[in-house]
Amino acid sequence: MADFEGWALILVDMQNDFLAVGGYYDKKEKYEEQVCQGKLNPEEMRIRLGQQSSAPCEGFKVRVASLTTVVESICKVIARAQKEGMTIVYLRAAYDRKFEIKPRFLLANPAREHYPCKPQTWGAAFIDPINKLILKQNNIPSETVIEKHTFDGFFKTNLCKFLRTRRIHTVLVAGVETHICVLTTAQSASLNQFKTIILEDCVATARGDLAECALEIFRDGFGDTKLSTEIFPNL
Repeated sequence: MADFEGWALILVDMQNDFLAVGGYYDKKEKYEEQVCQGKLNPEEMRIRLGQQSSAPCEGFKVRVASLTTVVESICKVIARAQKEGMTIVYLRAAYDRKFEIKPRFLLANPAREHYPCKPQTWGAAFIDPINKLILKQNNIPSETVIEKHTFDGFFKTNLCKFLRTRRIHTVLVAGVETHICVLTTAQSASLNQFKTIILEDCVATARGDLAECALEIFRDGFGDTKLSTEIFPNL
């Protein structure tokens, strides 16, 4: 435990809308395919996407097979971090047209009705494997959930204050999406003077073509990237 004194793990947006079958991006991908096939028109797609998502009867499943390994790796890292007594922060995106702070897609289109992570919805909730790990700790002081209203987990949140209070000097970052919320949050961590490491095998994005670019940008100007096994041997 002493080896990780002053370290924190930040999990970014491990939520149903991003990762689960039945979530916003799962539905968006399927509807876009139907539009391309002429089975659905764009207006019908927008209406369906604006409808509230609900948990599938069969339980949680990742929306893309390749995410299975990433989710498993992240869960292993969380369990190991808990064992080591590390500080853990679960960032949870919550987007709403009524909020003062909004992501770019709502600033650009204030009337937009379909978007992910609407507050108090199943889509905005953490995926089941993450929820189980959070509940296991039973709200201990070293773990917290912080809601963010834009892509950057530090912007207009109490994340920096929480880390400073716990005397954190090094942060590990994992989650989704690699080139958006993971990258901007990791960059902010670096700019706030934390030594910052993105865990390469614990991040994912629907834009695979941008994933390595995002990591290279981060390595070039902000911090480092490593495999989880480089941080936690014998994981």
